[in-house]
Amino acid sequence: FMIILLSTLNGIIIHDRGGEAGPEWEAFNSSQYFTMVGLAFYMFEGVTSVLPILEASNEEARSSFTVLLISALSILLFLNIGFSELCYYAWGSDLKEPIIIWQFPDDNLAVITGRILLCIVILFSFPLQIFTANNNIEHWIFSKMEYSEVRRWLKNLSRLVVVSLAVIISITFYFCLHKILGLTGVLLGSIVVLVMPSLIHNKLMATSTFQKSMNYCVIAYALVMIIVVSFFIIYYWDNK
Repeated sequence: FMIILLSTLNGIIIHDRGGEAGPEWEAFNSSQYFTMVGLAFYMFEGVTSVLPILEASNEEARSSFTVLLISALSILLFLNIGFSELCYYAWGSDLKEPIIIWQFPDDNLAVITGRILLCIVILFSFPLQIFTANNNIEHWIFSKMEYSEVRRWLKNLSRLVVVSLAVIISITFYFCLHKILGLTGVLLGSIVVLVMPSLIHNKLMATSTFQKSMNYCVIAYALVMIIVVSFFIIYYWDNK
C-alpha cells in the first residue's frame, strides 16, 4: 500500500512538472552513491528465511525453488531500485526527509493515512526487532541473578533504557539516519552477509582449493568494501 501510495504521489509531482526531474537531479549522484551501497545490505535481512522455507517445501516446490528464489530477488531488486529512483527523480535536491512520506504536504488525507499506518507498523514491528537485543543484554547482565521481583524490574528498566536510547538517537540524528544506517549496513552487513557465510562454508562445506579460494576472495572483497565504502560515507557525511 505504501509503495503504491508514494509512487502515485511522486508520479503526480512529476506529471505536474511536465515530466521534468527535480532540481539538481543527477543520473549518478556520486556523493550519495556509497550511502546507497551501505543501505543495500538491509535488503538481505530476510535471507535467513530462505533455508527454513526450502526445508518446509515439498519435492515439487523444491525442484523449482531456484527459479522462485531468483524471481523473488529480482522483484525485490526492481522495487527497491525503481521506487528509490522515482523518489529521487521527483524531488531531486529538495528531498530532505530521510523518511520519504514526511516529504509530502501535511494536509493530504492519503499522506496522513499513510503516516498513521506507518506508525502502527513501527508500533508492532519494533518489539520484534528489539527482542534479540534485549535477550542478549538481559542474558549478559542478569543470567547469574536469581529470579526475584528486583530482577524482573531491573530487566524492565534495561528495556526502557534500550527504547529510550533508540528514541534519543532517532530524534538527535534524524536527518543523518540514512548516513548512520548506511555506515552500520556496510560495517555489519558485510560481516553478516559476506564474511560469516564464507567462513562457515569453508569450515563445513568447502572441500576443494577452488571453493576455499573463492570464499577467501569474498572475504577479501568484503573487507575492502568495509574500508572503502565507510571512508566515502564519512567523507560525504555533511553532503545531505
